[in-house]
Amino acid sequence: MSEKDNISLIIQRLSNNESVESKNQLDKILESNSSAVKDLNELGEVWNKTASYKQDVPFDMESALSKFKNKRKASNKITHNLKKEEIVKEAKVIKMSFARKAMSIAAFGAVLLGSIFLFKYMSSPTILTNSGAYAMEEILSDGSIVTLAPNSSLEISSRYNASNRDVVLTSGQAYFEIEENKDLPFNIDFNDCSIKVLGTVFNVKLGEKIQIDLISGHIEFHRESKVYPLVEGQQLIFNKESGKIEIENSLDPNSVHWISNQLSFNHTPIKKVLSDIENFYGVNINPVVKIPQDCHFTSPELTKVSISDLFEILEQTSGMKFNKISNQSYELVSLSCLN
Repeated sequence: MSEKDNISLIIQRLSNNESVESKNQLDKILESNSSAVKDLNELGEVWNKTASYKQDVPFDMESALSKFKNKRKASNKITHNLKKEEIVKEAKVIKMSFARKAMSIAAFGAVLLGSIFLFKYMSSPTILTNSGAYAMEEILSDGSIVTLAPNSSLEISSRYNASNRDVVLTSGQAYFEIEENKDLPFNIDFNDCSIKVLGTVFNVKLGEKIQIDLISGHIEFHRESKVYPLVEGQQLIFNKESGKIEIENSLDPNSVHWISNQLSFNHTPIKKVLSDIENFYGVNINPVVKIPQDCHFTSPELTKVSISDLFEILEQTSGMKFNKISNQSYELVSLSCLN
């Protein structure tokens, strides 16, 4: 959830207006988010200062704030006119009615609370998260299109398309169709790396190995002050453990087929087939049999095929049999390579 959503939940709690669902959401956030705990403490202090405000008292924030400012100016003027050697006499205290005192306190609290909320809202990035089972498409303010794979998250700058076009891919995989704007290049940051874009279509997948597939246009991959230019049809693979960067002059067709829920294999080695299935369906497959290097699989585009149907196709064409361990885990228990 975004910081704006977190603060909304906090305000519901402070005002005793939270539902059971909101309470559970906030409790979960507070357990893992130290920033949200800090927000709750800070806003709680402000809220407590307004505790004497009664709902049945008519509240004109502009009027109350104006009176508060005038009193502060008058106080500053009096202090300025006093000389150091003069004896400061006790100031005359003018008793305020409860309503006026409540309005002054409430005005201060409301302005402070509003300022905190506005500052956080204006400076916080927009966070896109795809926790569903299918690809999620988002059209950005400049007309660019981002498609997030399942279990993926992207942060968008609060000044996007105003003073920058900066995003951060924090997890998973994303497919970008970027509108051209030479004055505001598109920049994507991830894992101490970045990509600079003017206008292009490309895919980025995070993991132990970062994979970038350039479908059209050109981009620049930046890491540790080095720049690696890519042109249409090239693939870059960065091994985070070894630091090695490889650029291939061909693309893996299945690297972007997750967008349209398609898989395609053309004399593909079985190990690569299993890897593509794992990435496509978000599962783990453990081969308990030896896989020959010369064992391959060919199939036309498989569109929106369930994993059980795909396993049936593989069994009929390549003699593969799978055991289901759980919804996310399978074993390859037999294989008779038919090629």
